[in-house]
Amino acid sequence: MLRFIGAAVIAVCGGALGLYFSAALKKRLLLITELEGALNIVREELSANLTPLPELFAMASRQNTGPVSEFFGSVVLGFDEIAEKPFYDTWQEAANALPCLTPSEKDTLCRLGRTLGRYNTEDQVQTLGTVAARFAEFRRGAETRLSKEGKSRTVLGLASGILLAIILL
Repeated sequence: MLRFIGAAVIAVCGGALGLYFSAALKKRLLLITELEGALNIVREELSANLTPLPELFAMASRQNTGPVSEFFGSVVLGFDEIAEKPFYDTWQEAANALPCLTPSEKDTLCRLGRTLGRYNTEDQVQTLGTVAARFAEFRRGAETRLSKEGKSRTVLGLASGILLAIILL
């Protein structure tokens, strides 16, 4: 009887591991989607109202949740240290602190930090639009990956747990 309980626990743990990896894909998709939306809002606000960057990022921090809110919040705090540390360094640190993003996604976000506050408004708006469009591509890729791999990761985890349980019985 104890062996069957142990086998059931192993099978359930395998399924839980599969669910964990599937949830990681969903978390990444959510983060990319929120970043894309926040960048579009910042671009529209900068374009329409010429809002100063500290106010834009404070607004983006308030309007978002989780890692995206923390990202923009860190950037806002960096404006207080602008005399000691360049804006780009603050932006890059905040971008690298974002979880779940691939190196190319982080690099795209970091490149945006080189433009913001340095060039005229039209160039900044154009760069924001380009980066937001790039994040739309990242989002579509993440959606495709989730639809292809999400269920298979869960099933594979459960199947490997059951297989291990059978081997150990």
